Amino acid sequence: MTMATLCRRASLHDHEFSVERWRELLVQVEQPRTPGKPILSALIKGRGGGPAPFFREVLRGLGWTKDFSDAELLGIWDRERRRAHAAYSRSGPANPPSLPSHEAQSRPSDRIASWRADSASARRRATFDALLDLTHEARHAGDLDAFEQNLFLAEQEAWSTDAHETVQGLTDWLVDQRGDELHETWERLSALVDQLNRAGDDLHPDQLRRVLRSAEELAEEIGEELAAEELRDIARWRQHLARITERLTLSEIRGHAVAVRVALRRTARAGHTTTWGELALRIGAPLAALHPDDKVAVLVEADRETPDDRPLLSALVTAHGADRPHPLYRQVLFNLDRPTPLSEALFMYWRMALRRHSELR
Repeated sequence: MTMATLCRRASLHDHEFSVERWRELLVQVEQPRTPGKPILSALIKGRGGGPAPFFREVLRGLGWTKDFSDAELLGIWDRERRRAHAAYSRSGPANPPSLPSHEAQSRPSDRIASWRADSASARRRATFDALLDLTHEARHAGDLDAFEQNLFLAEQEAWSTDAHETVQGLTDWLVDQRGDELHETWERLSALVDQLNRAGDDLHPDQLRRVLRSAEELAEEIGEELAAEELRDIARWRQHLARITERLTLSEIRGHAVAVRVALRRTARAGHTTTWGELALRIGAPLAALHPDDKVAVLVEADRETPDDRPLLSALVTAHGADRPHPLYRQVLFNLDRPTPLSEALFMYWRMALRRHSELR
């Protein structure tokens, strides 16, 4: 049937359903999934007569992870459509009358039907064996996605009790492997969240954002139920990140630092000092409104390339009145692993830095 026919029979409005909504609805229709059960969604035709536009998404929702080509998708749709018709058709009599034995033997059509049945059975066994070989190759290569896909296809061609038992044994192995894979993913997530809880406050927002994105991807892989505790921590750090989003990004800090470095070098050559506000006017950036930690970060980046035997350019940034160092000067020294004098000795240390600048002009 077409999508329009389905909607009419089910009293649905086709225009109100997106591809995603169709996928969710039809995946539920296919439940519960049992071995050998045909995919009912293949009974729905698209406008062009082939698969409905959401058929590919339904397959993915049922666990088909392979990225099918259009030709492969058409083949799957046609096979599942025929299987659904064969499984649910009730058009023929349940118990057709049997012919007398001599009459049956005299009909060539019966012998042809028998030959065809034997040929079809042989093809099915050959197909099953080929798919089983591909399944073992995928297992040897460690490709679980290919293993699962080939096993699913082999299950459709299983022709005997032994074949079904073989498929079931491989399915049990796959479930174990998926379980191990899930546990390993959870261990990575747990370790990442533990690290975040220990050192998250020391991360720049850009770094914190990347760590959170990685943690969220891992949590999505293992599901909300298994990752419930980690998701609570992730949500808390997301809230923290939202509170500091007005802070500068790492790229913005480095951009300001380049301009500050150039301006301070000119100030040093001129034998002058400057204030933070004057520096902001000189480079045309709103430095005065920055968070104190961002101001420190800008100065640290500006002095990152200053040789150890030269005074920091940051020493040229003074407090108002130019008679004492900027309040953040001591923190800049500390972050750059320079000697950090006690508060009472800081003024003399700063004056010596200014004298060195004067000597190096």
